[in-house]
Amino acid sequence: MEYVSEAFASGRITQGGPVAFTRRVALLIPVLAVTACASDSGASSSAIAQAGAPSDLPSIANEAELIAQYDAAIAQFPQLKATLTPLRDQHRAHLEALGAPGTSIPSALQGERAGSPQAARTQLADAEKRASQQRLSDCLVATNEAVARTLALISASEASHVAVLVDI
Repeated sequence: MEYVSEAFASGRITQGGPVAFTRRVALLIPVLAVTACASDSGASSSAIAQAGAPSDLPSIANEAELIAQYDAAIAQFPQLKATLTPLRDQHRAHLEALGAPGTSIPSALQGERAGSPQAARTQLADAEKRASQQRLSDCLVATNEAVARTLALISASEASHVAVLVDI
């Protein structure tokens, strides 16, 4: 987190702007992702709750949308179920870490349906990239350390999902 604070202070990362995807960031993502995806979501939830984080964080709605996108892709392409289900379940854990119940998920989105399994993976990878960038941007402006840490870990997890989606 010290590196992120230093980069933010030096102007390499600007508030509200896109975060540069440098080699250093790329090397840190797997480490943070393992921590984020393997962490005790109960501890994260209590840290968020103690921090008084609003339950209407934009990240909560976005995590629910990602879950709905995964559900739609699994329903449309059952052959992707083994790969997509663990990623979707990690998003449920993200919801819980943000203080929202992992089961309160909207129905499937009315968005564009993918024409093939590859197109579905590409759509999900694009959604994961946007989500990761948004979590990292939110992390950099968070005023509470517990919320910032949770958002950074979720961002790393979502960035690791992109690698899984494009390599399968």
